[in-house]
Amino acid sequence: MWLAGSPWLLDTVGGSLERWGGDGSTRVRVALLAVVIVKLAAIATLWLAVRRGRRGERILAWTAGVVLTLYGGVLTVAGIAIVAFGTADLSQSDDPRAIRWHAWFWDPWFLLWGICTLAALHRSSPRQGRPKAH
Repeated sequence: MWLAGSPWLLDTVGGSLERWGGDGSTRVRVALLAVVIVKLAAIATLWLAVRRGRRGERILAWTAGVVLTLYGGVLTVAGIAIVAFGTADLSQSDDPRAIRWHAWFWDPWFLLWGICTLAALHRSSPRQGRPKAH
C-alpha cells in the first residue's frame, strides 16, 4: 500500500518515518521496495531452511527467528506497559496514536513472525535416533 503511494495507516507509524514516508518520492519507494525484498528473502530463507535443512540456512533462519522474537517481544511488552498500564505519560509524546498502534499492532507482528519462524524451525529439525513418521 505505501509502496503504491497510499498514505493509509502511515500515521500509525509516527515520527520521522511517517514524515519521510509521506514524502512519496522515488527515494522513499525504492527504500520501501528494498524492505519488501528483504522480507521476502527472509521468508525464502526460512522456507529453504525447513525444506532442505542445510546448516547455513538453518543457522541464518534461527538467528532471524531469535532476533525477531526478542525485538517484537521487548517492544510489545514495553508498548503495552506504556499504553495499557500507564507506565509513561502519553500526553508528553508527540504522537500517542502511533505509540498505541505500535503496542497493539505493529510490534506484535514482529513477535508473531519470530515465534512462527522458531516454531517452523523446531518442527522441521532432524530428530536423530527416531524413526521418521510417514
